[in-house]
Amino acid sequence: MRKLLAGTANYLRAPASHRHALARALWITPAVVRSLKRNGYSTTRSWLDERPRPTSDLDDLDWVARRVNTAIEALPWPISCLERSLVVWWIAGDDAEIVRGVAMGNDTESHRFHAWVEYNGVVLNDAADIASEFAPLSGRAAETTDPVLFD
Repeated sequence: MRKLLAGTANYLRAPASHRHALARALWITPAVVRSLKRNGYSTTRSWLDERPRPTSDLDDLDWVARRVNTAIEALPWPISCLERSLVVWWIAGDDAEIVRGVAMGNDTESHRFHAWVEYNGVVLNDAADIASEFAPLSGRAAETTDPVLFD
């Protein structure tokens, strides 16, 4: 309860553009989850790219991205890292990049997949050193990896 109240107080103190971005992110999250499951990554990303972004003048993108990430994680249903990253990428704009990576296990069953967003080389919605744990996927591997693998 304290965390919820503290989050509400932070939200109310934030600039209007930040509050708008957070509200839009929470509004679009269920559609992203549904689209990713039904249509896959490329179609969902294209669909998001066509949606008007909340604002292009966010002066503190890192702050907004972290609050969006935290709010999405607090939703009452599970949200995958790829779903969260798609929403944060949509907020961040065209200069941001969704990075999908893999941590190789001893066999294909033990590979772990993860997604995060980078903006000008800065990780927005994960630990700053996440790329040291997951090798970025590229080329065909990045395009064909099943979204279900990202948890």
